[in-house]
Amino acid sequence: MLSYWAQEDDPLAMLSLQQMPTLEPGFPKRDKLIAQYAERTKTKTLDILPYKVLAQFRLAVVFQQIFLRYEQSEDRITQDRQFDKLALGLLDFTLSNLVE
Repeated sequence: MLSYWAQEDDPLAMLSLQQMPTLEPGFPKRDKLIAQYAERTKTKTLDILPYKVLAQFRLAVVFQQIFLRYEQSEDRITQDRQFDKLALGLLDFTLSNLVE
């Protein structure tokens, strides 16, 4: 779920997913959501970076696979044409999380 959890300081690729209404007023940022989860479940706040990186990488791979299927298909759906750039943007975001 956090792989789709966009916030205003994310890159354009992440913001363009628009899978969840997390940019709307009242939605917490990812780090606050994780802290709330830890508090409610009475667990330590985990270092979620490895999970976040894996989730973002997997998401980028999914969009890249959809784009490749688009490239190889005679039945081209126009929205799939953009998924190559989206996948690359998500990979950049993934790498930037590793450098933090």
